[in-house]
Amino acid sequence: MGRLFRGGCTGWLISNGGVLTAGHCTNDSGDIGGVLEFNVPTSSSNGVTAWADPADQYPIVAGSEAFQNNGLGEDWAQFRVGTNTQTGLRAHIVQGFFRLADSL
Repeated sequence: MGRLFRGGCTGWLISNGGVLTAGHCTNDSGDIGGVLEFNVPTSSSNGVTAWADPADQYPIVAGSEAFQNNGLGEDWAQFRVGTNTQTGLRAHIVQGFFRLADSL
């Protein structure tokens, strides 16, 4: 799981390298923008938000978003993140991911 810096939402990595989050984490056009961060440090004592180390940040791929923001039961978004600019690695390879299944 990682932090979507814009909007303060959580993103979950899945096995194909995609990311899932809530639809209300997008703007009206479905744009999430920004970065997905991992290993985020604690905010400062005066409440200033801290950024993750650059090696733990992955840019959101513009235009990769698909979403619905229609309330309970229809509030989802999916998107892709690019490789880390320092390591050249993909997020799901470095950070791990959740496996999705059709049934229990």
